[in-house]
Amino acid sequence: MKETLRLIIVLTAICLLSGLLLATISRITADPIRRAQEAKKQEALAKVLPAADAPPEVLALKHPRTGDTNIFYITDGGRGIALEAVSPNGYGGDIKLMVGFTGDGKLNGIDVLSQKETPGLGAKVDTEAFTRQFRGLSLADTKWAVDKDGGDIDGITAATISSRAVVDAIQKAIDLMGAHATITKLPEAQP
Repeated sequence: MKETLRLIIVLTAICLLSGLLLATISRITADPIRRAQEAKKQEALAKVLPAADAPPEVLALKHPRTGDTNIFYITDGGRGIALEAVSPNGYGGDIKLMVGFTGDGKLNGIDVLSQKETPGLGAKVDTEAFTRQFRGLSLADTKWAVDKDGGDIDGITAATISSRAVVDAIQKAIDLMGAHATITKLPEAQP
């Protein structure tokens, strides 16, 4: 009985110490992680938005159908628009993109903000070789599907699911753009 009680006390102490240590590390690393994510977002905006005279204006707009709030980054009164889009259909889970558009209805570029795809396969969605194919594509004239599905987007060999997820996220961004076609003139827009 004494041995069992001693084991319970030792295990409880180890668990308490481990929990305290994890909580402390989480508290210490939370701010640097947040700053790194914000820096990644700013870097992505610089990649996907056309060059501008001033930093992008940030607008929070509600989606007319779903009621979800979406954040748009707008430069020079609509000359360039960017937004975050997520597809839950990646092989390893969510793929989050920053998608940039020009004011004349073209995709200016994409940047992968986060993904958990298989290294060496699906993780290639984050490479310049894959993402550069989206630059300059017309929103209206492009069939937004991977080539394996009859679309205009070259998928990554052996990573069709990941490629489809990227195209899905882009399509969601295009749908949001369509839902807010007059984005710079919406009265409910809030900086």
